Amino acid sequence: MSKSDQRSDDDNEVGYRKPPKSSRFEKGRSGNPRGRPKSADRSAARPLRAANKPTEAFFELEAYRPIARSDGGPDMTANQAMIRVLQQKGLQGSRLSAQYLLQHALKAEALAHQKAKEEFGFWSEYKGSKEPIVRGRQQPYWPSQDMMPHPDDIHLGPGMMVSIHGPVDKGDAVCLDYIVALRDVWLKLETYHEPDLERQRRRAERNARSGLQRYARMPPLCTDDCISAAWLIAMLYDAFLRRRFRLDVSAMEAKRMNAQRTSRDELAAQIRSEFAILKLAPPEPLGAGTFVTRQNAILTMETAMKVLGEAEQEAKSQA
Repeated sequence: MSKSDQRSDDDNEVGYRKPPKSSRFEKGRSGNPRGRPKSADRSAARPLRAANKPTEAFFELEAYRPIARSDGGPDMTANQAMIRVLQQKGLQGSRLSAQYLLQHALKAEALAHQKAKEEFGFWSEYKGSKEPIVRGRQQPYWPSQDMMPHPDDIHLGPGMMVSIHGPVDKGDAVCLDYIVALRDVWLKLETYHEPDLERQRRRAERNARSGLQRYARMPPLCTDDCISAAWLIAMLYDAFLRRRFRLDVSAMEAKRMNAQRTSRDELAAQIRSEFAILKLAPPEPLGAGTFVTRQNAILTMETAMKVLGEAEQEAKSQA
């Protein structure tokens, strides 16, 4: 038998490590044309390095994950649920749970006390160092944008409580100055309408005697009780201000007397000019969540300007 015949018989032989010729891999052709599956990628199975493991982020994510309560109440975070479990075990007699919970509670109270003590000391020192500077100024109570918060706005209470009743930055100071200007111009408007209000009171007394009270004509910006709406708006702005910037009775009378010394035409011109300036540049936000908003401030100023014009025309017609 020749060598070629023997090789042909060996190729056709089937047995151990000799599959049929029809199912053998062809020479030059891959046995896995699609390539290695992605799941078998060795680089994906390689563990992350320590610097790439976001363990702290995982702890934070799991600690604040919402947990549904079995009693149907509002969801609580995972760390809150674990603290609740410690509390329940401690109440049931577990000394370790009670000791662990109390130790952490005392530690948290100590940290809070230390923080309050440091804050109280800081503001106490700040107040003591700034008060002599403020007392040396000509107008110590007026808002100073170079000294915020103002020492008179810092109140140190019992139990190391600190409260600030005034502007703490330039944005707060701008809003405060704007509201003070609004209050003052509405007080001027109240002074301007004071003669109309006095005439209304006399007319109301005459009509009350003759039974014609309900037919009395109301003056501009006055209520049915002969109370100036301008005065009410000024008091609303004043109530919105912090304690140090509110007007007392003597300061309010002083402002009214200054306005009364001015002629009515000059006072109307001042009111019109101040309203125009305030309407152009209202700060934003202005008293968010209260009646002192940009929209309300502009709307009331437009109404006041309209009524002021009507009052001036009526005064000219009577003259």
